Amino acid sequence: MSKLGARWGWLLGIAIGGVYIWSAHCASAQITPDATLPNNSIVTPSGNTINITGGTQAGSNLFHSFKEFSIPTGNEAFFNNTVDIANIITRVTGGSRSDIDGFIRANGTANLFLINPNGIVFGPNARLDIKGSFIGSTASSLKFADGTEFSATNSGAPPLLTISVPLGLQFGSNPKEIQVTGPGHELSYQDDIIEYNNGSKINQPIPVLNSSQPGLQVSKGKTLALVGGNVSIEGGILKSPEGRIEIGSVGSNQAVSLVPIEQGWKLGYEAGTSFADIGFSGKSFLSATGDGGGAIAIAGRNINITSESIVRADTLDNRNGQQISILGDAIVVDRSNIGANSYSSGNGGQVKLEANNITFKNNSGVGSQAAASGKAGDITLIAKNSFVVSNQSGLGSPTFGVGNGGVINVEANSVLLEKEAGFGASSFGKGGVGEINIKVGDLVMRDSGIGSDSSSVSNGGKININANSFQLERGLGTVT
Repeated sequence: MSKLGARWGWLLGIAIGGVYIWSAHCASAQITPDATLPNNSIVTPSGNTINITGGTQAGSNLFHSFKEFSIPTGNEAFFNNTVDIANIITRVTGGSRSDIDGFIRANGTANLFLINPNGIVFGPNARLDIKGSFIGSTASSLKFADGTEFSATNSGAPPLLTISVPLGLQFGSNPKEIQVTGPGHELSYQDDIIEYNNGSKINQPIPVLNSSQPGLQVSKGKTLALVGGNVSIEGGILKSPEGRIEIGSVGSNQAVSLVPIEQGWKLGYEAGTSFADIGFSGKSFLSATGDGGGAIAIAGRNINITSESIVRADTLDNRNGQQISILGDAIVVDRSNIGANSYSSGNGGQVKLEANNITFKNNSGVGSQAAASGKAGDITLIAKNSFVVSNQSGLGSPTFGVGNGGVINVEANSVLLEKEAGFGASSFGKGGVGEINIKVGDLVMRDSGIGSDSSSVSNGGKININANSFQLERGLGTVT
């Protein structure tokens, strides 16, 4: 195995120990109808459960309107709807944010929309028990396909309730924050010993998420979406097995479309959309892993993925994975990891990052590995200005089985690799090695390298570099 391959063990996962404990502030219980609907919501406390009935039904849509909506630790808000309801559409019209540190439950397979323009905070004990998708937003109104709106800021006007499907979210000036707090993930690893043809051995760590930290989770194949002003995930756990996770952060007076798809909903942003900031810290974990890997889409202005946070959409069975997409102005990944791996016969999903400036540092980066017969996903990184990679960080798409490695594509105005950073496409099994394609104005490598090698019967892959200038300083060079 090459010197480069030995250094890029982060491509296989991150061995992280310790426990992060977050102490959350929980507000007192406040779920109060605001009496603005033709048929108002009815709130009936029963022990720790707050039963929510009534509301106004229009076709398969059920509308609720509350002056306040908060759930303290150990309490549950139960939307006791009939099973023919497809969408539970809930707005909060008072001046208080929603502090949620308990359960939200609903009957049947209904999707649940929670709109509070004053802010939403999910505490470490917040849980979802719904069979449909969940969309939480600090938008001012929800738009429908027939042109009507369900407004949380103009609730005095008689609502025109509709049987149409939700079409989009309309934000007012200075949209408020969405925050998710939690204890952070706890990952353990079992070591599989892999022996190469040359007699060398390596431990292949396989991550296992500790199920004692469930966090916010929707049912298999559904969408978990949070879209507001600034979005902060501090030790939060967000999961949608085989489904879709959407995190969006927009500026004032923006519109975000809601597109129905097989997994539930997909967020859409028009050209020229003004974005706000997104932060992941404190061992946050986003997972769309399943038999077929799900999709994760993150869109904002400054996107920071730090403090051992992990974004993962692995494929575990024979279904192909989907895509992890991160779109921003500046993306920073610091001691954190993004991955879409294949552990069976299904192909891994694509990982795509696009921004003006992208920075990986401190053992961070993007990996897509093939551990069995499925192909590793392709990795595409587009930085309109600079891509800086340092301190044992990088991009990698190795194969450990008979499946081929993925293709790594990098396009940037300038690329700096330093302090044992690199791009790697290696084969440690029988699978073929993927290509590495780099199109850049200026490429500088310091104590770093680009590797495409094989420790098995397969040949090394191609490395294609198209650069205006190429500077190598104390570099490890390229390995083929």
